[in-house]
Amino acid sequence: MSDPVFRRPANVLSLAAAAAAAGCALPAGCDPERLIVGVATLALAARDQLALAADESVLPELAATRAAGCLVPPALAAHVPAWTIALVSEAPVEAFARLAARFDPETRRPSVWLDAEMIDRRALVAADAKLEPGVRVAPGAVIGPGAEIGAATSIGANAVIEAGVRVGRGCAIGAHVTIGHALVGDRVVIHPGARIGVIEPGGPPCLGRAIIQDAVEIGANAAIARGGAADTILGEGAVVAACAYLACDTVVARFGRVDAAAGGGASRRG
Repeated sequence: MSDPVFRRPANVLSLAAAAAAAGCALPAGCDPERLIVGVATLALAARDQLALAADESVLPELAATRAAGCLVPPALAAHVPAWTIALVSEAPVEAFARLAARFDPETRRPSVWLDAEMIDRRALVAADAKLEPGVRVAPGAVIGPGAEIGAATSIGANAVIEAGVRVGRGCAIGAHVTIGHALVGDRVVIHPGARIGVIEPGGPPCLGRAIIQDAVEIGANAAIARGGAADTILGEGAVVAACAYLACDTVVARFGRVDAAAGGGASRRG
């Protein structure tokens, strides 16, 4: 049986570029042009990959790693084996996340696979919906009357964009997502199964909208209620965890986080 790799890194970086992406200085004597093809765990990293050792709990794995380089906090720098380059960071976990994103910028976006057409013939797009250039619509997706979709946005299989919804540019909308009574900004990522603009059971009359500002990420199967007397607002860069629920009229601050158990960084208007 073959061993499938579901997503291969899109970029190959020089060691110098990888270190710069992570915000780390290269130790003296390193070849800055050495090619790095991606990131992996300490145990699985090869000689052309970088790894992460966040704390002392992974010292045995660090000692045995074959990685080309390893992001470590200052306290672990002396534990990096001689054949591995120590990339020292005060915040190695965050640095590793930035680095992984450089190797594969699409790693946190739902995929939309189409053969040739940008709009699959099995999608249903209302005649008066407006789609800017580069919009990709997968089979079974529905885009309602008067909806507007910004350039380079992808819409997954069986997603529903209801009438009048506005979706910005460069967004990624996963399979089986529904969006209604909503304004969605640019570069928003909505993972499969999320529901945007739902009616809150037993709540106030639904007169408001769900406003999703730029660069928000909404996890799989999360639900965002539309506003009641006002609008429900997710501030720029906010993150909503998978299966979280955001009640109507809630405001989430810029770069706030909403967990599945409770709305972190959120306030509800009375």
